[in-house]
Amino acid sequence: LANEFANREQANQRLIALLFETLLIKLERAVQTHGRASGFSYVAEAKQYIRSNLSSALTVQSVADHIGIHRSYLMRIFRQQTRMSVNQYINRMRVTQATVLLSDSSMSITEIAFTVGFNSRQNFYVVFEKLIGCSPSKYRISHGAKKKGKKGKEPNTIQDWPDIETIQFFVDCDSGEGIP
Repeated sequence: LANEFANREQANQRLIALLFETLLIKLERAVQTHGRASGFSYVAEAKQYIRSNLSSALTVQSVADHIGIHRSYLMRIFRQQTRMSVNQYINRMRVTQATVLLSDSSMSITEIAFTVGFNSRQNFYVVFEKLIGCSPSKYRISHGAKKKGKKGKEPNTIQDWPDIETIQFFVDCDSGEGIP
């Protein structure tokens, strides 16, 4: 009986060693294939992809497909690291870019909505008001945007826009003071 028990323990130790070795091999393959093994780099890559493709029809699935991970895994690690969903981040980036365009361009609000990736003016208004606290029209009025016909360089492409990451806060529509 003691011999049988000793043999079983040796077999279990060998099995554990083989499983551990298999895990290390799979991890090494993942690192070689994807160049990363951490959720942090997936989230960073997702953020970069979103910022670079704001005007596109972004979905959680399209972002996950681009990175090469499962949609539900992306949603989980993104929320863990940012405390917001992928869709909330997309909307925040779009609204942040819209505030820049509302302040610095003479584009119509509808043009801005579509330029930053919203699929309808109504959806843009709802999301904008929820995040900023006022309508895009009121925001534009309170932040002295250029009027149609005034001279000024319009951003031609998304690359001409200021970097969204440099915008640290939104500005209150009435007082002009920063909101964290």
